[in-house]
Amino acid sequence: MSERNLRLPFREGTSIEINYPVGPFGTKDSPAIVKSVFDKRIVGCPGGEGEDEHDVVWFWLEKGKPHECPVCFSIFQAGSGWPWGSS
Repeated sequence: MSERNLRLPFREGTSIEINYPVGPFGTKDSPAIVKSVFDKRIVGCPGGEGEDEHDVVWFWLEKGKPHECPVCFSIFQAGSGWPWGSS
């Protein structure tokens, strides 16, 4: 997948749906899966809702290497597929 192909929907005026993390936090047994077509991507963790919310913590997430948010301890893991819309 080239950068040009990723920018193409923007030039054509196509709307891209961004899926923000929702649902329960990821755990070691059940990590929050973040889809990507690349081997690594930048992910932002906003924490939970209400009192569990924290400033967004940005980090690199690499396939095969689960990552733990240093603030809320949610576990993230990279999965395969498009991060928006259909897979």
